[in-house]
Amino acid sequence: MAYRQHHGSLTAIEGSPFSGGSGTMTSEGITVSPNGKFMYVPVEGGILGFAVDVSTGALTSISGSPFSVISGSQLFIDPSGQFVYSPVGAGITAMSIDGSTGALSILPGPPFQAVASLTAPGALAIIKAQ
Repeated sequence: MAYRQHHGSLTAIEGSPFSGGSGTMTSEGITVSPNGKFMYVPVEGGILGFAVDVSTGALTSISGSPFSVISGSQLFIDPSGQFVYSPVGAGITAMSIDGSTGALSILPGPPFQAVASLTAPGALAIIKAQ
């Protein structure tokens, strides 16, 4: 279910719950782009992508979703909103985000090797360069 907070209470957003297709979804992996326009959810066999109506909160499936990529149960978006990363065992899957549609494209080379297993929640940190 999706809710809107209004004066301390929650109200269901019209159209909620939103269908995401098949696959098991976990709330720990849901992530929203820094501009609030896109939401991504890891599921078995890929990543669901939604466009977020910033005025109503309604979700619309992004064309091409679910995106068939190797992903873990968590997703991380870099501060610029251009890339999404998913720790997978001892590797990291990296994807670019189309800024106008929200579609994901896998970056050449992944999964990138990590120095240790990245299975614990919050096992990846993205630091913005100054």
